[in-house]
Amino acid sequence: MKDTSAFFITCFIIESMHSLPDFQMTVPKQKNNVGELLYKGFVSNNLQALAIVDESLRFITANAAFCTILGLPGENHLNRFHVSVLPFSKDPQFNALLDELVTRKLEKFEMETTLAGTSGEAVRYLKIRVAGIFEGDVFTGGMLVLEDVTHIRKKVEMLEQTIKELRLKKQNLKNYIDSGLQIENFAYLASHDLKEPLRMIGNFSQLLEKKYTHILDDTGQEYLNFILGGVRNMNLFINDLLDYAHLDRMPHMTEEINVRMLCELVFSEQKTNMELPDAQLFFGPAFPSKIYGSKAKIKSLFTHLISNGLKFRKPGQAPVLKISAWETDKFWEFKVEDNGIGIPKEFYDKVFLLFKRLHLRNEFSGSGIGLALCKKIVEQHGGEIWVKSEPGHGSAFYFTLEKSTA
Repeated sequence: MKDTSAFFITCFIIESMHSLPDFQMTVPKQKNNVGELLYKGFVSNNLQALAIVDESLRFITANAAFCTILGLPGENHLNRFHVSVLPFSKDPQFNALLDELVTRKLEKFEMETTLAGTSGEAVRYLKIRVAGIFEGDVFTGGMLVLEDVTHIRKKVEMLEQTIKELRLKKQNLKNYIDSGLQIENFAYLASHDLKEPLRMIGNFSQLLEKKYTHILDDTGQEYLNFILGGVRNMNLFINDLLDYAHLDRMPHMTEEINVRMLCELVFSEQKTNMELPDAQLFFGPAFPSKIYGSKAKIKSLFTHLISNGLKFRKPGQAPVLKISAWETDKFWEFKVEDNGIGIPKEFYDKVFLLFKRLHLRNEFSGSGIGLALCKKIVEQHGGEIWVKSEPGHGSAFYFTLEKSTA
């Protein structure tokens, strides 16, 4: 080469090509073989699986890592054309991209392919990166970088299979409840059969995201996001389900509750969690300063009602909630109303059923358990719960709590 420093810069660019959006590789001519020796030395000492071909796609050099991935014996691959060395040379996608590289419609490309196993070996997944070397507009050679991504693929496939199994278990458990069997047994199955594998999926998914995000392509990243989203949804489902199942076992300790302060605290938490800085909460006149009941259960009741009021909001409109209360001889009657999307009349009773959802999961998140849990809490306090609503004009949830003293 006329300038060996230009050569080293080119090598560095080649090694880093998967992380740079655009680059052009040029290798100046040389009057001696010093540059060639340096070039080959860079390849042979590199830990990545690298190889170089000339303008005829004949192999000039390849390092040990490259030979190991393809199972090439010794240096028999040297001076041979790519079609006799690369097992994926007949892949239509590879050939199409290679033709565009040679004609300089592309300066580099990457793709994934599979290698069929031999002697009982499993199929392997390879990521291929190819960069052209040009003098002006003339193709003078190229560099191939191979990476065995089988371990990543296997982990993704394992997680996807586990997700499928969990979905099947979830459906079976729903059928188990619908058949009227013991809710306590269901809770036991849910906690042991779902929570442990879900924790494993979450841990491995986070590990995969932390360590391998930079080498996952767009499709792999999309798959990973689906898995992480599925873990979050399943976790929400299990937690709500266990809350519902354990409600009867919770001690029903009656204590004094500052209900206004409790509602303000819950609203502040939900408003922050949902990132709704413009949301507002108002209280009706003559709001009670205190009531008596199970504080943990009453907080759960208001958490689900306030959360729903914030979640099912109209697009582009800040949610506004109002909580009112009236005192009768035997009950406290509450109303939690919002300015959201509303509920059709035919669903008034169905919204309090277990697992009943009125919207698709990609429209609104949720487990379909929250209002069923509210109904159970209200009944444990000797009251009733119902809804009045009109689509497009918000919803008002009414419930009564029997008066009692600590």
